[in-house]
Amino acid sequence: EELERYRQSQRSAWREAKTSKDEILHQKGWDDPAKGMAIKEAEFNQVLIDWTTQDQVLNKGIAVYNERIINTKDALYTQPSWPGNGAFHAAQTRIGSGVVPKSWGNWMVLWGATMGFIVALAFKNKVRLPGRSRQI
Repeated sequence: EELERYRQSQRSAWREAKTSKDEILHQKGWDDPAKGMAIKEAEFNQVLIDWTTQDQVLNKGIAVYNERIINTKDALYTQPSWPGNGAFHAAQTRIGSGVVPKSWGNWMVLWGATMGFIVALAFKNKVRLPGRSRQI
């Protein structure tokens, strides 16, 4: 019941704000489609649109790094090279001289970290820093 009252108050506040905004737009005449088109034509900036959307860029999807051309458009499908040189979302992971599916590589990292933490917890009381007493 309290949640429903809160929802109703939020809805009424939203309706009031929208009505207020619509009244201001109507007072200024901005709700007229012809005036809206005139404002758009006066304020439209094609250069800004092209720059923000990168729609007409010729080198779209290409980067140059260390005198190598790198395809950035289809990075999802890149093959992994030495560990660390593939996309995070590459389809395969290179382990040693072999290649395994990415999901297997992810599971190996997760299980390896889990086992590392288990070993660290098992030996936490066996290793002590100089000047600190051993805790039980």
